[in-house]
Amino acid sequence: MNKKLIILIFVSISLKCFSSEYVVVQKGYTKTLSQNLENKNHKTNSISWKTDGKTIKLDSNTYSNGTYSACIRNNRKSIVFENSDDYSIPQLDFESEITCFSWSNEKNKFAIALGNIIKIYELKLESSQPVATSFYYRYSPQKYINKYSVQEITTLESKDHQGYIYQIRWDESTLISCSYNGYIKVWDLNEEFETKSIHWPFARPTSISCSYDGKKIALSHNSELYICDVENVKSLEKFKFDDNIIMSTYWSPDNSKLAVIIYNTDLLICDLTTYPSSLHILENERMPITGSWSPEGSRFAYKTNANTIEVYQSNN
Repeated sequence: MNKKLIILIFVSISLKCFSSEYVVVQKGYTKTLSQNLENKNHKTNSISWKTDGKTIKLDSNTYSNGTYSACIRNNRKSIVFENSDDYSIPQLDFESEITCFSWSNEKNKFAIALGNIIKIYELKLESSQPVATSFYYRYSPQKYINKYSVQEITTLESKDHQGYIYQIRWDESTLISCSYNGYIKVWDLNEEFETKSIHWPFARPTSISCSYDGKKIALSHNSELYICDVENVKSLEKFKFDDNIIMSTYWSPDNSKLAVIIYNTDLLICDLTTYPSSLHILENERMPITGSWSPEGSRFAYKTNANTIEVYQSNN
């Protein structure tokens, strides 16, 4: 048996249910952490990294931008900010359920979806008050706590967004919203105007995620994954994972990679810098549930159904 034949057999086994027509298999990641959570009853459905890339934060319905953290509580009808010794932000309460939360890259602004309505808020500094750092207040070093108010900036609404909005991605001037009925909206925030409406022509997506630069969207329907260009409204690449439902997708901060969690024990990472994209199959004994990229985009952390935290590091 010659070497070429041996390589072909290896690829066929590694691909399992993946079509070799669209992907190239490479082994470019190494597992650097596998740790059991001490609290077996800890119900984590969100993972975030601190901006230093050294700490992973686990919580339920928590959204962090590295500076502030917002927790969705009270049956998803309240936003509770994690206050610190340096700042204080009041709680927000709503009559409707919060279906989506997203920080802007300006750090002090965030957007939420209440069903098919988008509201954008800004953290405004109201006062900076001195606080005592020791019992002897007069002689202790001065320390200040910043007190913020939360002010609504604008409201966006589209009749096409039926059901509820699943994801929001935005920057200072443009916002992209995705709903489960297959509509994708592009908004000009300066004019508060909808500039583009895209309707996904196939069945309702089972997962939707938008790249950080707002130029690409990953949509999946059961076992099919599509990478789409927002500007030209076309599918750039398609992946087919036979009989495996795609649960969620995660874009890296530099928009070059897409982590894919499917309903088995595999984690997939698509390297989108080449065409066709390189697909890294990271096999696990436990099924990934939720994940997050590190700030520099070289590590992917995720929680499994066995209550463990795993981290894969790129070898490049």
